[in-house]
Amino acid sequence: MKRILAIIISIMLIASCAFTGLTASAAGNLSLSVESKTAKRGDTVSVAVKITANSGISFLSVSPSFDSNNLTLTETVKGDVFNAMTGGKNPTFQNSGENLTKTGKLLTFTFKVNENATIKDYSISVIVRQCYDEQDANVTAAVSAGTLKVSCKTHTYGDWEKNNAANHKHTCSACGDVAYENHKWDAGTQTKPADCKEAGNKKYTCTVCGEIKNEPIPKTNNHTYGSFTETKPATCTTTGTKTRTCSTCQKVDTQTIAKLGHKMGAWKTTKEATCEAKGTKVRECERDNCNHKETQDIAALGHKFSNPTVTKEPTCTETGIETGTCTRCKKETTNTIKAKGHSFDKWEDVKAATCTEAGEQKRKCKNCDHTETKKVDALGHDFENPTVITEPTIATTGIAEGKCKRCGEVTQQILPCKATDATTGIVFEAEQGVFQSGTQITVTEIKKDAADYANIQTALKSVAENFKVYDIDAVLNGAVVQSTGKYKATFAIPEDFGTKVAVYGIAADGTATLIESVVSDDGKTITAEISDYSYYTVCDLSSVESNKTDAPVKDEDDKGEGKDNSLIIYIAIGALVLLIIAGVVIFIVMKKKKVTAEVSEPDDTFTIE
Repeated sequence: MKRILAIIISIMLIASCAFTGLTASAAGNLSLSVESKTAKRGDTVSVAVKITANSGISFLSVSPSFDSNNLTLTETVKGDVFNAMTGGKNPTFQNSGENLTKTGKLLTFTFKVNENATIKDYSISVIVRQCYDEQDANVTAAVSAGTLKVSCKTHTYGDWEKNNAANHKHTCSACGDVAYENHKWDAGTQTKPADCKEAGNKKYTCTVCGEIKNEPIPKTNNHTYGSFTETKPATCTTTGTKTRTCSTCQKVDTQTIAKLGHKMGAWKTTKEATCEAKGTKVRECERDNCNHKETQDIAALGHKFSNPTVTKEPTCTETGIETGTCTRCKKETTNTIKAKGHSFDKWEDVKAATCTEAGEQKRKCKNCDHTETKKVDALGHDFENPTVITEPTIATTGIAEGKCKRCGEVTQQILPCKATDATTGIVFEAEQGVFQSGTQITVTEIKKDAADYANIQTALKSVAENFKVYDIDAVLNGAVVQSTGKYKATFAIPEDFGTKVAVYGIAADGTATLIESVVSDDGKTITAEISDYSYYTVCDLSSVESNKTDAPVKDEDDKGEGKDNSLIIYIAIGALVLLIIAGVVIFIVMKKKKVTAEVSEPDDTFTIE
């Protein structure tokens, strides 16, 4: 048996060697690839056959291979490899006896998919009937078949179902085609609100398949602060600090308390001035634990003559001299008489100013030959019924054109930048553009129910009880921008305000700063320069008692003016009563214990304000 098996294996090896020899003797090889496509029932589809590898051929004959029960071959079109094709649906290609080594599109088959074709994947291929080179040697051809995926002409999809976090899908019950669609989210429901400590959450549900996604809501900056606690008291020369804590996230907000400034007492003369020698006076700060002291000279009194004799008359520019006996020190001496100074006539035109040229004026002293001259600015054109060509904005100047009433010239005039807030009536002006083109001024009046109103009221507690608060921003493309120069705002003064009005700026740290401002002649508006304050307030200074005089505004913690001294008296009496009671209690306790003790005076000294 083993001998028979050995003979069979030997025969197989010999046959294998013979086959290998035949293959090796082939002239070359050819690789064909059929294109894959998708189509629906009833569609017409073209499928290309390409040569992807070619060692050299002279003659090639092929036939299509496909499912003729479901597909119909309607056309065969030559590609760009061979110059000519014969044979129609079973084409033949010939290259006049010479080898062709080109690759590319050999031909294109066009198929009609039957209306009732079975829905599946069909194999499309070619059968190589003959293939040889210029030496008439056979060329081995390898074919890579394509696939025609046939689906429904009209899909019958089922219900949508979840696919992944991005989309859902549904499947055709006839052909199994799967279609995808992005989720369609609803408006979302807040499942956890955000606060200053933790982020919140918002849940969204797909209205088609019910898929759910959660998105975080960022933490807010809306802290719930308690009252301020003074952590470091302010002194005359140093600032203090106060803190408050958020009850939600425990964040501590630290703010600066403005230094108090010295509260100086009355001047006291320490050295009287005489006719020829200066005196001195001193005053001290009245606040506790402050040793600040100021000293000033008292000017010498100068001699006082009862009937002086003028020995040299003063002129416009030179002093005179008088002689006499001083009524204070009885000294025979001289005194200087001040120069009279020039007494001028009215200014007279040397050259009258015009609309475009400066003029010149001169005046002469009545008592001497001294004269003065000055330039007079050009008058500028006085337009009669000017026409505005370009309206000004807060970012760009405008242009007006008109005829001058003085000189008759028709010319143009630059209109300063200007914008008016329609809601509040606040007018903003600048000599030239201080913002990029397109910038808008937004104004929001802060009402009493706003979150920041109480803080602003605290900042103005010693300034005014009646005030109007505005949040003013310059906005470009939705972002707040800063000006490149100065511009002013004119506010209307409320009718119920008194005659003393000022504008204060409220900084981010809650401090109030007086802004230099000008009240109109009719007392209806006030104009101030806009800076980088968080809020601007028009304040009725007469609404606070301490502001009804011309004295500077003081913090209500200051001692002195505006305080009721009776309160100090009551506190002092109360403290004295407490000390007496404490002494009696100590005496009784010590007596009951029969302990003799020496009671010393307390070291600490308390000052009651």
